[in-house]
Amino acid sequence: MPSAAVDPFADEIEYARNLAYRYWDETGNLQWDYSGRQANFRFIDLDAQDYARGNMLFQFQDGAGFFNDKQMDLIGKLKLPLLPRSVPSTP
Repeated sequence: MPSAAVDPFADEIEYARNLAYRYWDETGNLQWDYSGRQANFRFIDLDAQDYARGNMLFQFQDGAGFFNDKQMDLIGKLKLPLLPRSVPSTP
């Protein structure tokens, strides 16, 4: 599922579930098994022009824990997807 995200490398991340993700060391001992857990990945398609134009959500982070007004405007302008639970509720 793609969603807008405050990330230094991309304005959008994708959520996925790992079906099989295991890591063994060089001697064949299983070090960890993250199978079935959530994973995040991103396609990076930004450059210096995006930064200069103010088209990166990361540029406007404020630590509030949710997208601020400037970021929401940018999400709309860039037509970035939002997960249903990311849409702010109105009182």
